[in-house]
Amino acid sequence: MMKESDDLSVLSIASEVDSKSARIGWLEKHAELIKKLEAEYQFTPDTNKSSTDERYFGFTIGNLNMLLSASLSSEILEDSLIYPVPLSPNWLLGACNHRGDIVPVIDFEQIISGEKSVIEAGKYKTLVLDKDENAIGIQLSKLPSPINFKKKERLKNFSKLPKIVQPFVTHAYKKGGKIWVCIDFPFFIESFTN
Repeated sequence: MMKESDDLSVLSIASEVDSKSARIGWLEKHAELIKKLEAEYQFTPDTNKSSTDERYFGFTIGNLNMLLSASLSSEILEDSLIYPVPLSPNWLLGACNHRGDIVPVIDFEQIISGEKSVIEAGKYKTLVLDKDENAIGIQLSKLPSPINFKKKERLKNFSKLPKIVQPFVTHAYKKGGKIWVCIDFPFFIESFTN
């Protein structure tokens, strides 16, 4: 004799089987669409692009357009609290907690131009560059976005860049009338902390 609880378990198993069958049927019916979506979201080299294309992530601090190499470890923190550090230089905004590590957060715009950056509270993101004891945070008002350059857009003369960053420039590009610069962040930050 079946109990009421057995009836419920049989019904739940039957509905689960129907649900799985429905999912499998849907998956089979839309297999072509799924393949297209999977292909779209996987990075594959574009054969139409020149092999000389170089990919970066670009962001702007003050009047300087910066580039992040894909090889540099970086992460965006959305809602990180920045704690002030007493008796610190003006360009050090404070420190934040990143995966248990204390990360100094700098005002990159103030280092470059001498003027304190003005980003409304709650409207900034913290870009953490590098990792572990080498990690450094930079406040951004907008997220970095992907940008590609051709080798022919690479600049050889860095004299139009702020003097303070010139010794640390690894390479720069000119695209659409704007100069984009990639600097050696760890070396740059080390020059201020020593």
